[in-house]
Amino acid sequence: MTFLLAGVLAALASHNQLAAQGFRYSGSLGYSSGSYIFADRTESLALLSGLSFSQGRISFSATLPIISQNSGDVGFLGGGMMPTGTPNHQGSTGGHSRAGMGMGGSGPMGSGDVPEGMHGSFETTIGDPLLRSSLRLLQGAGNLRAVSAEAMVKVPVASVSSGVGTGAWDLGVGASSVMALGETLILLGASFWIPGDSPDFALQEYVDFSLGAGRLLGRRWSVLSSLNLATAVIETIDSPASAGLSFGFRASSGRSLNGGFSIGLSEASPDVAVFLGWSLGFLGSETRGISQNELGEGR
Repeated sequence: MTFLLAGVLAALASHNQLAAQGFRYSGSLGYSSGSYIFADRTESLALLSGLSFSQGRISFSATLPIISQNSGDVGFLGGGMMPTGTPNHQGSTGGHSRAGMGMGGSGPMGSGDVPEGMHGSFETTIGDPLLRSSLRLLQGAGNLRAVSAEAMVKVPVASVSSGVGTGAWDLGVGASSVMALGETLILLGASFWIPGDSPDFALQEYVDFSLGAGRLLGRRWSVLSSLNLATAVIETIDSPASAGLSFGFRASSGRSLNGGFSIGLSEASPDVAVFLGWSLGFLGSETRGISQNELGEGR
């Protein structure tokens, strides 16, 4: 969800021009903190590195996350971060004694004893890579600027015991559109995900929605407000919801920076999250305006 909306910042900076071609590297560093449905707080750091290639109407991308967090209660699915632990955990003094994915516990998400002394110390692991292919169905200079469709696969690389992966494949399809209302760009996005089940529990199919409104601030700066919603992934946990504000800066042709924050609107989302992102075209990249990857990249 969040990638899709953050990506429109680059589109705002590029404004009415044509799609970019060639290779592009994109990265971001994010921090989130929240208690979710639990008594204790989970803090997460995520470094995302992505490589994409665009040619004509088609683009492909691969994103690899490196994740560090102090509990196993929050997992990373294809559509974003979700609480996957159980509130029926032992210990309420800040110890990492809750049950997360593959970490055991006494609640519905796991069984057995929970290792002592795990909470409070950050553990770093390579998360599940996300592969995406995108097709630009329409691009123009009128009110409807772009329509895109995409297919996504989350590859199970992270171990279940790390707490950040399910050990299963996630499959997703989505669509996005960008519309112009005067000097404001409106972004609409939706995707449908079929998550693979963890060995310890089942995940529901879910849909996530993104709505963003942004505009240029001068020739290089842009601003974007966003709303992200999703249906419930686990029956006993609320649906995720968050709202955010981001700023973008086009440093030069093919290079951009963006950053912002979001606040959680439900128990299934972090209380607060901040991020800093960057993008760089290289190896024959022709930055001639709104790139398909920037319009439809990531959730």
